[in-house]
Parts: sequence; structure tokens; C-alpha cells
Amino acid sequence: MKYKPINLQKEASLKVLQVITFGPNLDGFDFPFGFGLSYTTYEYSHLLVEGGKEPIVSFTLKNTGARAGAEVAQVYVALPAAAGEPPKRLAAFSKVQLNPGESREVSLPINPRELFIYEEGTNSWKQLPGGYTFMVGGWPDDSDGLQRFIENVAPKVRELVAAGRESK
Repeated sequence: MKYKPINLQKEASLKVLQVITFGPNLDGFDFPFGFGLSYTTYEYSHLLVEGGKEPIVSFTLKNTGARAGAEVAQVYVALPAAAGEPPKRLAAFSKVQLNPGESREVSLPINPRELFIYEEGTNSWKQLPGGYTFMVGGWPDDSDGLQRFIENVAPKVRELVAAGRESK
């Protein structure tokens, strides 16, 4: 019997990419991206999304367990349905160390490009009108995470990306 050699590094990379990009379809995966198997628990609260040239997502993260630990807090963005994109995309993340009972406000800037789609026909980036959903949590399908729906994130973001494209 012949065995087909596989590139394990490539296979692992594809698994991680699929989890980051496609989120809820985790068939065949033991743990999603960011799932840290921590010995403590965390609580997310006070989600705020500030628009502008570089949107900022802020939230409070609290270690609710009895041990110190580190959480990889993640921000996902769901584009308007008309985008035809996967259900969510990883927009920012940060590893946060917390002692038992400690809370910290976390603010993560979002690269404006995360709110756009690339149109090959016009060779340009486009922001679609409609609502964007920002989600925070410890992994893509964190049911204890938070969501915030924002209608038309910010015209200033559109201006920034257009200016960046023209300057290159």
C-alpha cells in the first residue's frame, strides 16, 4: 500500500486559517483559534466601538477565576451580508495577563482595511453600506463574548482608505 506524504506544517496552517476565517464550522477541530485551555475563567463586559479614521473597540476583561492567567482577547467583524464574505473576520487581538479578580479595560485599534472588501474589477477597496457587527471573546464562537451592531461604521474610515490607496 502506498502512502501519500503530507506537509504537516501546511496542514496545520490550513486548519488555523479555516478556523480564523470561517468561524462556526469547526468540524474536525479540537480547539478553535485562541482557545487557551486556561486554568481560570474570564468575563467580557462594557463593549464600546468608536468610529473615526481608525475605529477602536474597547471592552473590560475580568479574570473571574481563582488563578492568574492570560487571555487572548479577540475582536471579530461581520461585514454586511451584501459583501458575500465569510461570516466574520479576525480584526484584532491582544494577550492580556490578569490576576484573580483583576479587571482591565482593553482598547484595540481596528485596521480600516478590515471593514472593506477588495473588488478585482475596479482594482480598489470598497466599504459597503449597511451594518457591521463587532464581536469580542476568547475564541470565534465564544458564547460568553459580546456583540455590538453598528450602522455605517464611519465615513472617515472610507476617506482614510481612499487616501491611502491614492498615495501609493
